[in-house]
Amino acid sequence: LPLWLYVDHAEKAGADSPFYIFERDLDGPRRPLLEDFEPPEYFQDDLYNLADYTRGFLPTFRYYVIGVERTGSHLHVDPCCTSAWNTLFCGLKRWVLFPPGTSVERIGATSGSMHAVTEPPAYWWLDVLPKLRETGAAEELGMIECIQRPGETIYVPCGWWHAVLNIGFTAAVTQNFLAPDTIPSVWPQLATDWPDFVPQFAQLIHRLR
Repeated sequence: LPLWLYVDHAEKAGADSPFYIFERDLDGPRRPLLEDFEPPEYFQDDLYNLADYTRGFLPTFRYYVIGVERTGSHLHVDPCCTSAWNTLFCGLKRWVLFPPGTSVERIGATSGSMHAVTEPPAYWWLDVLPKLRETGAAEELGMIECIQRPGETIYVPCGWWHAVLNIGFTAAVTQNFLAPDTIPSVWPQLATDWPDFVPQFAQLIHRLR
């Protein structure tokens, strides 16, 4: 799908939830896109890159993300105990974040996965966020809200709930990674949720790190 056609269709359709592009296939003719960036210095060490075995545990971890007005992501926590960074090329992104352990019901999240919710992401910003502010729950829960501008990078620590609303046409690159210094805090969850993966992962860490 040519980019101009996507933008033209999204702007003319005026849907509550326009299509939001997460391009994860960066092989073949798209491979040169990987030469246009490298992870920021502080986020380059990824334990899932130790070996083919660990990379295969989370094979989809890097995206080019393109969206128009009203696109965005639902409240979610990133997968497999990863943190994430997101660098914006153009447009504006409105972010909201809640600390780990925040009550799912109180923030109006319905699932840990952003793909499990069917209603448009913009509805949360219109219906739920104002109530969180009015009741004082936003401050009580430690909510963080910010606007990301072109050239800026947002870091999302593992376990943090977060959602994004795009303002205008936006293009960004984002990547999930398992930072070594998070291992002490995430290991219990890894061992509980993925008991078949963890023993060999531990051996690789001891041998290669």
